[in-house]
Amino acid sequence: MEFLLVKYGYVLLFGGVIVEGEAFLLTAAFLAHRGLLSLPAVVAVAIAATMFGDQVYYQAARARGRAWLERRRGVRARYNRIIDLTARRGPWLLLVSRYTFGFRIVIPAACGAVGMPVGLFTFVDFVAVAIWAAITASLGYYGGAAVARYLHDFKQIVVWLVGAAVLCVAAIVSHGSVTAAARPAP
Repeated sequence: MEFLLVKYGYVLLFGGVIVEGEAFLLTAAFLAHRGLLSLPAVVAVAIAATMFGDQVYYQAARARGRAWLERRRGVRARYNRIIDLTARRGPWLLLVSRYTFGFRIVIPAACGAVGMPVGLFTFVDFVAVAIWAAITASLGYYGGAAVARYLHDFKQIVVWLVGAAVLCVAAIVSHGSVTAAARPAP
């Protein structure tokens, strides 16, 4: 993924963040730490891509309406509860949806289905996404730097782990051979 991000840069980052936000954003931020990408540009692209995806879900559900989500209640019993909660606390749910696995698509769609105004949705979504992108990119930028320092030691650790695994297998095999030889013949 690193090679592709360096070669195709921000275009691949845009598409990748829509599909799998954290993995692409963390990798791009690490590349920014290494000087291959610009951190402010990485954060800006991540914000734009995430907001684009959220707008697609929001607008699709807004066009279909609350009835469309309520009809799906038979498929997913939790939809009704999410719709009611979004109708009462939509902006707050939208703020925390960035950090809740499984709700990143559902909450923007529910906001559209319950008729949250476009301006309010866009503003709250921008705030939530900007905070998420800044935190995640910072983790990739600074955390990646910490990992890179220890990466050269990783090769030595792998050699020791492979050696230990070989010795364990050899010990198990030899123990089985000794045990089989010690059994009396029938």
